[in-house]
Amino acid sequence: MGTCVSSEVSLIEILKLVSDPRGMRGRRFPAYSMLGICILATLSGANSLRAIAEWAQGLSRSKLRILGILRNKPPSEAAIRKFLTKVNPVEVDKLVGDWLRIQAQGAEEVAIDGKTLRGTKGSGLKLCHLISAVLHRQGVTIAQTKVEDKSNEITAIKPFLNELNIEGSVVTLDALHTQKETARYLTEDKRADYVMTVKDNQPSLKEAVETTGMTSFSLAI
Repeated sequence: MGTCVSSEVSLIEILKLVSDPRGMRGRRFPAYSMLGICILATLSGANSLRAIAEWAQGLSRSKLRILGILRNKPPSEAAIRKFLTKVNPVEVDKLVGDWLRIQAQGAEEVAIDGKTLRGTKGSGLKLCHLISAVLHRQGVTIAQTKVEDKSNEITAIKPFLNELNIEGSVVTLDALHTQKETARYLTEDKRADYVMTVKDNQPSLKEAVETTGMTSFSLAI
């Protein structure tokens, strides 16, 4: 989107920047209000749409007003579900992730981590695999994306990193991403440093490490 996010901007103001996918008719609640409820309810422990709606039902009138809801009743579970099927998750993730990173000023270490969501394995459904960027010190996830079924973490890492502002950061990655192209991309395109693990997927490099005893090296050459 090219939006500049300031550290003085509140989360609600950030959510106001998210595009509203709905038509003008039938908008009972602003998009930022719906998103604010979903995010805050989830942070409070809600793990389903029903739980989010129930959390919202417990808000006082003054708290609803802070979220931009001027009516006495918050959105229903059905309204929340309908809205979430339309909103652009990539746009929301990018804006909120940038905001979170700016709030954690001075955080220069970013971990790139891949994981398969619990509950998808053995469910009869296709496994849902995510790549996440997490601030080391704060433990805050600043971005994540789903690895497409016909892709893998290695091919998905560059498009994922392309959306992150990591200039000057130290990026840590597991052995799967110990690849020359990834190292080159981080240093030359993103102007970041990296720490990679060397294991059996890079046998020649592993042998060189074990033989020479070196503890650091550069793949981006």
